[in-house]
Parts: sequence; structure tokens; C-alpha cells
Amino acid sequence: MPVAGAVVDIQEGSSEAVLKSLALIDNVSVYGVKNNRIVAVIEDAGMPGMEETITRIYAIEHVIGIYPVYAGGYEGP
Repeated sequence: MPVAGAVVDIQEGSSEAVLKSLALIDNVSVYGVKNNRIVAVIEDAGMPGMEETITRIYAIEHVIGIYPVYAGGYEGP
């Protein structure tokens, strides 16, 4: 199962709203918030789902960017 750790950059003062939106995405776990950055882990059954989740996070209002810092667990075809 693919797993990715990511830093989500957000606009100042928007952490509560973004955290609520992230909580609605089943395969995303949040591990911390500091200085307008959220540390999250994304898990999915395959890479297409992982890409869809990253796109979904990027589309959340107040998200400036999402930067994967770790990816693993992919066993390819």
C-alpha cells in the first residue's frame, strides 16, 4: 500500500478550517500543525488514488501547496 508523508502549506490563520476539510478525507491522517504548516500522512491502495488525494488536498480553500517528503510502500506492476 502506498504511503506518503506530506507538508501542507496553508494561509495564516486558516488551520482550523483546513483541518476540518482534511478530516473529511478518509485516507489522510494529520500529525501536527506548526507555523502555517500541517504534517499529514496519506495512504491509499494504489498510486492513482494517492494522486487523486493529493489533488483533492491542493483544492482545499486556504491551501497554498502540498509537498510530499516521503513516499514508500509502492510495489508497482
